[in-house]
Amino acid sequence: MTEPVMVESLSMQPMADLLTAPYRRGAETLVIPLAADGTNGTRVAAYDFKEYRARYGVDPAEPKYVLFPKTDTGRDALEVEVDFTFQGGQ
Repeated sequence: MTEPVMVESLSMQPMADLLTAPYRRGAETLVIPLAADGTNGTRVAAYDFKEYRARYGVDPAEPKYVLFPKTDTGRDALEVEVDFTFQGGQ
């Protein structure tokens, strides 16, 4: 049996670091903190866009989310269900 492979970061982040400032906006990444697993799944801990806001003076207009496993899941299909509510910004 092989050991699980830990994923350190998205490959996009090192590529984004190569972009000059005018083109870097929109290529930022933010690791969203996960709370402990519960009986109904894993909750997302509170987070904000303060670093983005400090850099550009506003929150991102339309943030996009990419999910990726932090361990190797093998070749079997993986089903992920995401339920969310928007609690508003500032």
